[in-house]
Amino acid sequence: MRQILLISFILSLSVISGCLLSSDSAELKKSDVEEVNTLEQVVLEVVESTVTPEGLTLRIVNSSDKAIRYNGAFSLEETIDGEWYVVNDVLGGKFEFADEGLGTESNSTTDIPIDWRGIYGEMDSGDYRILFNVGDESGRYNLAAEFSIPQ
Repeated sequence: MRQILLISFILSLSVISGCLLSSDSAELKKSDVEEVNTLEQVVLEVVESTVTPEGLTLRIVNSSDKAIRYNGAFSLEETIDGEWYVVNDVLGGKFEFADEGLGTESNSTTDIPIDWRGIYGEMDSGDYRILFNVGDESGRYNLAAEFSIPQ
């Protein structure tokens, strides 16, 4: 009788862990962002010494003669087997970026501290990119910068 219970228990654990593994992989969503960094003379960089599992500092280098505006909106993606996947937020998409009117003037540099704990929690080690939405008088653009979080 004990052997039957033990076998049943082991089979139950196998089924549960199999469901957990398949639900994790089913949640992976490929990025639909195809074009990044198309705004001429504007570069998004990560200040490497600031990268932690909780956040980082972005640097916008605006070498153009136009002011760049942003509201602080960003998203994170992780590279898995050479493909970009959206990092799931812990809030279920229920968050907004309300800082309107932020910007970087022409021919200037701006550092922007990013703390993603409230949206994504702490990130695991891996290779990521941050997408940051900016605009000028001609439209909106996705800037991207890649970074790694070491183990």
